Amino acid sequence: YVKGLQADVAQVSLAQLVSHSAGLVRDGSDAGQWALRQPFLSEQALRADLASGLTLAAGERFKYSNHGYGLLGLAIEAVTGEPYNAWIAREVVAASGLTETVPDAQHLRARTPLTLGHSAKHPVGQRQALPARMSTNALSPATGFVSTAADLARFIGSLAPDAQHGLLSRASRREMLRRQWQSEHDSTGRWYGLGTIAGTLKGMAGAWDHVGHSGGFP
Repeated sequence: YVKGLQADVAQVSLAQLVSHSAGLVRDGSDAGQWALRQPFLSEQALRADLASGLTLAAGERFKYSNHGYGLLGLAIEAVTGEPYNAWIAREVVAASGLTETVPDAQHLRARTPLTLGHSAKHPVGQRQALPARMSTNALSPATGFVSTAADLARFIGSLAPDAQHGLLSRASRREMLRRQWQSEHDSTGRWYGLGTIAGTLKGMAGAWDHVGHSGGFP
């Protein structure tokens, strides 16, 4: 779908990208955007990192890659003929009935109140409020959405296979939640599905399976 890719990168499947098993580099040659040391990558910069090829053979094992989700965004743009943020805002966010969710902070209304992240106290001795309205550019598909707790609960609930209404068929929802790859270096033994993290918590009352996602963002 995406033209001009390095040959091995061009052969990876969409399912491998979604499940983090395509063997792509996680964050490229410089991950400074996640610490706000530089702007988030443009499409040109993302493509430059992908030009280095695969880090591992595709389908060999689980390897988390934010660049892989950036590439998924380029594939969506190639198929739909429109920007990723515009397409997903209409076809996923609005179609799910979410009214307090946007795909990137740059799309927030100017007066929208936000909960800000804060730095550690080091090295300046006090916590600094971190900017929250930066554009994530070509990595928007990897960074997530700006939302509220209510919209988040509404969306996650729609992914349950027994939910009455959802964008995906029940069969697709089951496949999305199915455990496909285990994270080899995770002490909790978590598994990855298609864009979802799953695991089991064990306690005195028995075992409790969970599915969702985690992550950090300023």
